[in-house]
Amino acid sequence: MKQHLSPEQVSEILAGISTPEEEQHVSECIECNQELARFRETLTCFRESVTEWTDRQGGSALPGAAFLENRSFALRVRRLRWVLVTASLIVVLAAPLYKYRNDRQQEAQALQDSLLLEEVSAHISRTVPAPMEPLMELLSDVYIEEPEVVSETIR
Repeated sequence: MKQHLSPEQVSEILAGISTPEEEQHVSECIECNQELARFRETLTCFRESVTEWTDRQGGSALPGAAFLENRSFALRVRRLRWVLVTASLIVVLAAPLYKYRNDRQQEAQALQDSLLLEEVSAHISRTVPAPMEPLMELLSDVYIEEPEVVSETIR
């Protein structure tokens, strides 16, 4: 490796996810080795500083188990509220749409029923069966045009 390691590569070495080439470069390059040592020293100072601070505060900076359980319960309750609010909104918005769709279906059904009743009424009110209607029309035309001739033929 001809170039020095980048800060990302140095971080990868400290995290233990470096390549063998990067490890070899650190062992051979004095500048990169010093950079890695400075970075390790900085992290060590930070770790010691945090440890001292927590000791002065009288315990761990991590929250207690009871606090975490209460917080977890509060989060579950909050999520449940949002689920209920969302479900309520869906119902409130969907109900008018359902009613409108249902009303439209009822109107269409009423129109179909009305048409069926008209057809039945027309069928029942016929004086003669449907196949004989053309004959009745001919007879009615003959009566209107020449009533005398028709009456003689009927006798």
